[in-house]
Amino acid sequence: ANNSLSAPTNCARNNPSCVTGANLLSADTLANQPGAASKSLGASSLRTDMLPYYGSVQPWFVPSESLSDEPGKSAGYVFSTEGQDPKTILDNLTGVLGMANPKVKDDKTSFSVRTTEHGSHLWLNKGDLSWYYSNPENNPWCEETQLNTKSSTQGSASPLSSQGCAFMDDRALSDDTASAEAKRIFKAAGLDISNVEWEVIPNYFGTIDEKPIPFVHVSATILVNGNKTHMSWSIDLAPDKSISSAQGILAKPMKTAEYDTVGAKTAALRSHDLKWTSMYAAQSIYAGMSNGPLGTGVAVDSNQGTDDSSKTPNRDSEGRPLLNLSFDKVDISSATPGLIGLYVNETYVMFPAYKLCGSGMCWLQISIADKYLNDGYLTNN
Repeated sequence: ANNSLSAPTNCARNNPSCVTGANLLSADTLANQPGAASKSLGASSLRTDMLPYYGSVQPWFVPSESLSDEPGKSAGYVFSTEGQDPKTILDNLTGVLGMANPKVKDDKTSFSVRTTEHGSHLWLNKGDLSWYYSNPENNPWCEETQLNTKSSTQGSASPLSSQGCAFMDDRALSDDTASAEAKRIFKAAGLDISNVEWEVIPNYFGTIDEKPIPFVHVSATILVNGNKTHMSWSIDLAPDKSISSAQGILAKPMKTAEYDTVGAKTAALRSHDLKWTSMYAAQSIYAGMSNGPLGTGVAVDSNQGTDDSSKTPNRDSEGRPLLNLSFDKVDISSATPGLIGLYVNETYVMFPAYKLCGSGMCWLQISIADKYLNDGYLTNN
């Protein structure tokens, strides 16, 4: 049966987690998840140094004979907003963020809140409960000509204040202080701070006139059973702990029924299978790994593109022209069960997967059985 769901229309170019074609889940597996969270710009933060993403070259895996091919069962997770009321969340956020006398605009799909025309602004998506807050009167950007003025243009016609300049001679918050403040604010805003990975970046905004901008950036990547997602919260803090900007998402991972899963060897061999490489190829993990060649380059003409020899093909012993073949062959030596996050029809889903490692790098490959592929987009001629 053709149980196709609509494909995403807002996938950014090179977004590793945004799937734009065939459906992975059948309708009865995904569509019946109540309150499934939709994708929203600004709601997720991609961290390519820590998270998997699609590269420009897909590897050709050769699984080790020692890899198990034992099938199994494992649950996935759908990020859902079930049981959460957007207006209640909005009221809580305005309080946590200290927005006095908020002016609320209620649209069909979102809430927009301002304090004054050029004051702090909060936006909340009613679908996936992603939110973004900014205070242009407390932004870290400061014109060099304003340095040391210690002045503020609050209430003037300019939408940007020089308040950030008032902090230029101050010392940035320590990592521990910034982390503690972010945890306090995020917990009050509704984040489960026990299932995140924290990162503090003190020099996130660089320098102005050789002076470091003393705002600290803190991020919290959401974890599901210890597996990183593409969902994160973040906040930018001034030296006095005031907030310049912040963002997060309140959709929560809901466990699915168990999938039948394939063995590690079969999962690795999906790199040879068009059903998987066309849409759901293995995602590279670069954390702690080499960014160099993936594995062994196969049958590449070393003279190609360097001189006139590239204009003529290689030939076999009887003079027949040969085709050049270029791909990365990787011997997979280990496999560890885990989860992989993908947007499917604008909903973020964590699927059972294997972490496959070899040649100094690792990849995540979906491990659910082929029967869960929805063929609604395939053409049968």
